[in-house]
Amino acid sequence: MSERPRHYDLLEDLLLRTRLPWYGATALISAVLFLSVVLAEYLDGVFSRPFDWGVWRSGLQPPAIVTYILVIYPFMQRLWDRAVKALTPLLDLDSRSRDDMIEGHKRANHRSEWLAVILGASFWIALSQPWNWVEHWLDVYGLAIQMLMFGMLGWLIYGGLSDARQLTKLNRHVKLDINSPGLMAPVAQWGLGISFAFVGGITISVAFQSTESLMNWQTIVIYAVLISVTILIFFISLWSTHVAMLRAKRSDLALAREHLGAALRELKEKTADGSAEGMEKMYSAVAAWGTYERRVCEAREWPYSGNILLRLGASALFPTIVYLLKILFGVRLTP
Repeated sequence: MSERPRHYDLLEDLLLRTRLPWYGATALISAVLFLSVVLAEYLDGVFSRPFDWGVWRSGLQPPAIVTYILVIYPFMQRLWDRAVKALTPLLDLDSRSRDDMIEGHKRANHRSEWLAVILGASFWIALSQPWNWVEHWLDVYGLAIQMLMFGMLGWLIYGGLSDARQLTKLNRHVKLDINSPGLMAPVAQWGLGISFAFVGGITISVAFQSTESLMNWQTIVIYAVLISVTILIFFISLWSTHVAMLRAKRSDLALAREHLGAALRELKEKTADGSAEGMEKMYSAVAAWGTYERRVCEAREWPYSGNILLRLGASALFPTIVYLLKILFGVRLTP
């Protein structure tokens, strides 16, 4: 089996066709997109106001988001690979079943990915209704680049939900040692990484929006969808990991209480019989299983600590704060 699991990889396959390194292709695509903005501005004759941020803002947002997606994708891929690699030896399955489960998700479903791209672009078209406002070259450019951006967002959402679903399947077969919760750390890091990636994209998008556009119902709907997806993906990964840890804890706790009960009954019987033979051994057994029971009871049931969740919550509030500042005070953020 390949050591590098590959989940949804439509974007990777497309960039491989350029025969350039990932970030080389990213730089080329970004340059083309940003230069297209300049060309559209020139054709519309708005170069007389080269320093008017309002002229450039709407055209620069999509290239910035597309570039951001291309930049963070390899990092998110590595986090996912590490999560799957960490879970693989913990799966309570025979070798063939384990390989089938891992390989099944590695086979990219390009049809579903293209459908996600089309749905993402269609979602934006339905909200913005471009047939009502496309008049100039910059509008034509905006239509094309916005469709590309929302198509990529649809693809990302599909990929995130698909990975979260696969993580849930894997966690159902995990046999975890409750004394080694750190084994699930890569899974937790993937969930955090996905959340931070979406939060970062939302923040960049808000920074490019005008105060007026942020108050449009279409913009509010878009951000509500993105925030909801971010929360959904995070809590699916969080809950499935919690269930795996809780299952392991309950199993160990049942084992500890079974042996502790047996040791206590035997100790009680020997005490009632007045037999001193083996009493020291019984005392040791009761103490050992009692200690183990307390240790299991104190074991973690969640992959994240309170401090990590607090930091995540604070980071998630950042785009909301930026949004409110721009609404209340008309703050204009420039790159």
